[in-house]
Amino acid sequence: MAQGRDEDRHRQPGAAGNRRGKRHPEDRRERGRQGARRPRNRPGEPRPVAGRPDGQGARDLRPAQGAARRADYRRQERRPRGGKGPLSRRRHRRGGSGGCRHPRRRHPESGGRRESRPFHGPVLRRPQGRHALRRPQAERQVTLAVSQKTVLVIGGPTASGKSGLALSVAQKKNGVIINADSMQLYDALPVLTAQPSSADKAAAPHRLYAHFPPEAVCSSAKWRDLALAEIEAALAKGSLPIVVGGTGFYLKTLIQGLSPIPDVPHELRGKIAAVQREMGNPAFHAALAKRDPKMAAKLHPFNTQRLVRAWEVLEATGKSLADWQELPRETPPAHLKFVTVTLLPPRAQLYLQCDERFGLMMKAGALEEAREFMTRVQASWPLAKALGYPELASHIAGKLSLTDAIKLAQAATRHYAKRQVTWFRHQLKSDLVLAKTDAAAVTDIL
Repeated sequence: MAQGRDEDRHRQPGAAGNRRGKRHPEDRRERGRQGARRPRNRPGEPRPVAGRPDGQGARDLRPAQGAARRADYRRQERRPRGGKGPLSRRRHRRGGSGGCRHPRRRHPESGGRRESRPFHGPVLRRPQGRHALRRPQAERQVTLAVSQKTVLVIGGPTASGKSGLALSVAQKKNGVIINADSMQLYDALPVLTAQPSSADKAAAPHRLYAHFPPEAVCSSAKWRDLALAEIEAALAKGSLPIVVGGTGFYLKTLIQGLSPIPDVPHELRGKIAAVQREMGNPAFHAALAKRDPKMAAKLHPFNTQRLVRAWEVLEATGKSLADWQELPRETPPAHLKFVTVTLLPPRAQLYLQCDERFGLMMKAGALEEAREFMTRVQASWPLAKALGYPELASHIAGKLSLTDAIKLAQAATRHYAKRQVTWFRHQLKSDLVLAKTDAAAVTDIL
């Protein structure tokens, strides 16, 4: 009987009742009488081949692939229904449609007992008890803490409308505005540096504006410490911290962290700045290349600020700034979640806003402000580089007419805005990019 069934099963493909590998009816009837299916060939065992009347099988040439796929599937850690909770193997070991590739079935001659195919993979232990389908409590607490510690960061070029956007969001979300503009940190030139007016300060709390005297020097590390302190103070009161400014390196330092570079004494910084002015940029860059070729190779010869910074760090610490930058960064606190918004108007609109804002500054007394500041300013002060001040100072000194000074100041503002746009597009990852001020769109992502 068995030989007859083998011959029927392996009849020619063109024979009736056996097209496309269908089993012979006699074979199906006999299998029903026995009450069990014929087990599949295991990988590596001979399998019957159509067209062989002798019933001899051919060696399976693909056993490793199928076995590997089945073993990998069995080893996969399965998540419970819904996609939440820890990895669990409960459904993998359970029969039926719960994840087992070959569902278990009842054997008709076993008295109703369940029987399953042999399992050739490792025995997997599943989590026990009610904690098998839940995330660890510590993970849930961290997730909740992060969602409660949101910090809004608004960046963009000068004259783009950042301050107005921050004020609108602060009024809607009970926010505290924290300054991230390197020029607005100083208690001088409030008109030329576009510091918030008295009405704006009355509408919402403002922090770190006019914080330092004009002769002070504020590094990015010092500003970061001040900003983090103000953020924690705002969160303690239940307010939303809104960090706004156009100094991109400040924002990047706050979000991504900073290498632990020691502070440089103010006297040494002034001395090196004087040497740079005396030597000029090309000669100063060449001198730095002899002392610190690794850092000099990274800097443009006319990037005055970074050249002076590299020299002063080398002089103060005896170590290259490039070596300091390779150290692990001091990352921000883990409980803070930064939501970044970048305001990038179209270039034509941005340039128009730059020109119009400087005209408004002139009507608000920028010339008289610059005249007063000239009586006490020193060339080494950072505020001496504020947009518009060098041109107005040249006019006050009789070197330029007022019309030419205004045109040059507006051109300098546009050029600076262009550089800022390039930086924000490539250096700061944003959650939302706006072409115009839209407080509703910002509040939607908080």
